[in-house]
Amino acid sequence: MHIQFVLRNMVDDDRPYIATSMLQSIKRSYPFDMVPQAIYYYPQKKIIQQLLDKCTTLVACFPEDPSEIIGYIIYQFFDQIPIIHYLYVRTIHWNKKIANTILKQVLRDNMNTVIVTSISDFFPQLKHRFPPYKFVYDPFFIQTQLLDK
Repeated sequence: MHIQFVLRNMVDDDRPYIATSMLQSIKRSYPFDMVPQAIYYYPQKKIIQQLLDKCTTLVACFPEDPSEIIGYIIYQFFDQIPIIHYLYVRTIHWNKKIANTILKQVLRDNMNTVIVTSISDFFPQLKHRFPPYKFVYDPFFIQTQLLDK
């Protein structure tokens, strides 16, 4: 099943939903589910805020209701290499080819390029669900970006 949606740039009203859903989604995944809340939440919130400040965030929404978020992607290009930080689709919209369509629109001519992901829980899902793309996990990119600010 496919649904019609559009991609638009994130607006300020989207930030709370995106930050919270990303924070909670990562926390529910291994190995972050093992990290005590007191240690996880503060630094992860800072990382997410940095990503939202520095990167491009596109929001998938219905054309007739742009305020209803179906999903989103946080990414950037570094030296023409696409870096996918996070791709999220609301559970009720899984198995509708939304994530694949978002990736195709963002990556366009980069099908054969190595795609670097910067968040570990996200990497296995990408590699498994989107085999035509060549994903590589780089745990250091996000750390150096935060240190270089």
